[in-house]
Amino acid sequence: MPHYRRVLDPGGHRRRVVLHLHQLDPSQVRAALEDGVRCRQLGEPSLAESICRDVLEAVPESQSALCLLVRAICDQLLLDLGARSRAQQLLPRIKSAYQRELLTGVVLERHARALLRSRPKGSRSASREGLMEAIRHYEAAEEAAEKVASERSIEALLRRNGCIRSLTIHDYLQEASDDPFEHFLE
Repeated sequence: MPHYRRVLDPGGHRRRVVLHLHQLDPSQVRAALEDGVRCRQLGEPSLAESICRDVLEAVPESQSALCLLVRAICDQLLLDLGARSRAQQLLPRIKSAYQRELLTGVVLERHARALLRSRPKGSRSASREGLMEAIRHYEAAEEAAEKVASERSIEALLRRNGCIRSLTIHDYLQEASDDPFEHFLE
């Protein structure tokens, strides 16, 4: 799909330039995914997302690219709370029940934590509910992993424990109101 951009030519006239994305060769997919992982590690999630989309153009059902793409989109939640819906749209394409449940939990958890940091009205209760829902998905991931020995991973267990600690250690996540003065109104 071509992309268009308007630029000024040397004479000061506006003209439209067509920009074409280059296609990856399927033999380049492995190296591209390694670059995508590296971009996430370097804090460049939008570049990691772009790389994953290039991989999916070359190999549309690449499960590695889909899983990495969901994580790269989640890395952008602090800047764009709407990234949650972009990540959730990808989840049905993930074939492994374990990975699908795990990544659903990751999306919910990362969104809940982003809400806490951005502090919009209603964020405490929404964060609490998001963490509770993430815990349910991590438990479902653990159950799915028990059925398929090749997918044993401790990530679901560790993330579940992290959510529980957040809910129990930080009193502000308990059934508290977002309005610190609400108790004066009772």
